[in-house]
Amino acid sequence: MPRLHLAIPDLHATRQGAESQSGLPRLPVLEAWLAGARVEPSPGGWRAWLMAQHAPGLAQAPLAPVAALALADAAGSDRGPLGAPAAHAWLATPVHFVAGLDTVRLHPAGLLALEAGEQQALARDFDRVFAGSGWRLRPSGRRELLLEGPASVGVQAGDPARWLGADPAAGLPSGPGAGPLRRLGAELEMWLHEHPVNRARVARGLLPVSALWLWGGGAPLAANPAVLPGLPRLHGADLLLDGLASLGGQARPQLPAGLAALPAPHGARDEFVLLGGGATPDLATLQEIERDWLAPAWAQWRAGRWQSLTLACGTRAFGARAGGLGGLWRSLRQPPPWWQVLLEC
Repeated sequence: MPRLHLAIPDLHATRQGAESQSGLPRLPVLEAWLAGARVEPSPGGWRAWLMAQHAPGLAQAPLAPVAALALADAAGSDRGPLGAPAAHAWLATPVHFVAGLDTVRLHPAGLLALEAGEQQALARDFDRVFAGSGWRLRPSGRRELLLEGPASVGVQAGDPARWLGADPAAGLPSGPGAGPLRRLGAELEMWLHEHPVNRARVARGLLPVSALWLWGGGAPLAANPAVLPGLPRLHGADLLLDGLASLGGQARPQLPAGLAALPAPHGARDEFVLLGGGATPDLATLQEIERDWLAPAWAQWRAGRWQSLTLACGTRAFGARAGGLGGLWRSLRQPPPWWQVLLEC
């Protein structure tokens, strides 16, 4: 019997004031799920959880080289093992910073999903402005672009979602080899300031791109992990999913409209669904996720459709318990609000 794994991206702990909480909707299925779940820590977020559970040979691999496999067939790429780019690779997330008098914060909605044309325009202009630098920016059609370039050893950089609404300093590249990457980051900010792509975004009422957040980087994969017998069917819009799908012989993942639209299963193969389209989920999106995915998933699981049911959010995975929903409503008339579990720190 297959297992169903769902993930809501970019729901990491942030400080929620009383005024902010007052406008948040209650999500009863999500709240009951969280209140009665078996909780499994996942410090690296849903991406690390997915690879540890279903691609253990890649569990210690940096994210960007795995994601780069999705773009390995593009014309003009140097090739390393597995047909991946020979250069080191970094995920490049477009972000919007808010500058105060003496502070800089990552905007609460500052993880930006650019249109394909915007990505392509930035990549073309990057080739012109940074010609001869050894760096290359590649559009992906997903939220994260891909930066390729010289080796950057001994660098730590965190998922930008961890710093939404907060001072981003602790998540930016650091470590003994971070100097070239930090210098490039500063140059990217100057390049993006008043860039035509940003002027067009502002004219459309959209947040401009302040910077490209570089993270998840590392060298090309040195060994062939092409056999991924435990890889579930992948659904959703993310460059890492694209890379894993290319290793597992799957088509580029897409997100169905809801659980009812999930393609017919193949035997007992597990399913993994990333419930997001590239942008940080807003409140309306969370309500749609509750209606179209969480509620029907719970009903199907209780009816015996799934062997197990797991929801990955932030740095934890929440496994459903048998009888959890009904039992919770009997023993706890009102489970804690979902934001007290997922967002508060």
